[in-house]
Amino acid sequence: MDESPVPQRPSTIALYYPWVRFQDDNWLKLALLTWGNIARIRPSGIGNADDELVRQIRDETDLIMDLTPSAIDLSTVSDAFEEVIEDARVEITDELEAVRWESVQTNYYQEPTRKQTGGGFGTVPKEDLIWVYAGDDSSVRGSKADVRARGILGSTGLAAPDPNGGPWLGMRPKVASVYLTLLADAIARHNHLCPVTDDPRAHAATGTLDRLAQVLFGEDARPQRVDNPEDAYLHLALNAVIKPKRLAHLPIRKLIAFRQRYSAELEAFRQHVADLAPQLRTVAEVENLQVARAYLRAIYERTTKRQLDELRRALRGMGVDSVTGTLGLKIDLGAAAGTILGAAAAAGGQPTVAGAAVGVTVLPYVARRVKEARQLRRESPVAYLLAADRKLARSALSGRR
Repeated sequence: MDESPVPQRPSTIALYYPWVRFQDDNWLKLALLTWGNIARIRPSGIGNADDELVRQIRDETDLIMDLTPSAIDLSTVSDAFEEVIEDARVEITDELEAVRWESVQTNYYQEPTRKQTGGGFGTVPKEDLIWVYAGDDSSVRGSKADVRARGILGSTGLAAPDPNGGPWLGMRPKVASVYLTLLADAIARHNHLCPVTDDPRAHAATGTLDRLAQVLFGEDARPQRVDNPEDAYLHLALNAVIKPKRLAHLPIRKLIAFRQRYSAELEAFRQHVADLAPQLRTVAEVENLQVARAYLRAIYERTTKRQLDELRRALRGMGVDSVTGTLGLKIDLGAAAGTILGAAAAAGGQPTVAGAAVGVTVLPYVARRVKEARQLRRESPVAYLLAADRKLARSALSGRR
């Protein structure tokens, strides 16, 4: 009896971090085509500042869902900070000795703009502070920092309360980035979610709880690596057929329609990625990002792309021009009915009767080929990529909307 483990399907729910606002529109479009849901950490007390793209996705799909951190999530983060800061309180105090939080005015930033960069623990201009929502500990509206975290960070000068008494906690850019990443790690662990980000400056969320001191004080010697190879592989495969530049020109309504039409094919493709788990786990152990990407592409070339090429050849052999929408068939009259011309001749040269004879003979053949093509598509784990190529990549290339 085969005792080998059954590959587990990758989580279909991602956890976006560290910000509430998505930073890259193209990344969000790709996420729409690869994830079942994307949760973001957004307590209800935070105002709605979504742009038009996000609003349309929220109105027309179930992709984006908002999560409020639980008391356990917040307590986990507070525990981690309390332990680390207690061990390094002297060093933190020395580093922040000259900082005067009293100079902080009312120029609030909930999150960085796309042009802002992170910083260290030194004096931070008021316009560069990151303001994290921390004003409501109730389960109804939620908070990103509990009372204990506010006290721990405030007592060491790593954060300061809103001078106007508002619901915000001002953090230095580096502290905010680490704190929100740590919160994402806690929420992901407690809810079996897959952390993802579109911010290349962000720390890897997975494992942040275990290496907080190294990340917080700049001693994190862990090399960059692909922490989520399944997600990276999904994106690589789609980019291989759509191309990023083409994706940027595709209207969101077309992507939403594609997502809805090919949801079953996406599930099959995700299972295909799950089957590659042993190879992808090896990629996660590679300590050089460039080498890791080369390994991912090599896996794609010898597995997914090979199956995609085989599917294309099989469909061409059946005379199928397209596997999406209406199927076009190149009819082999001889294969359809060896006596088709004879049937027309037997009709006595009467066009109407001849047409009926051809219809009776050919239509069942067409129906059978259509059925066979659809069956082939349903059974192929890479049909999703073929559909993306036919319906998205080619329409973007031709300028069709």
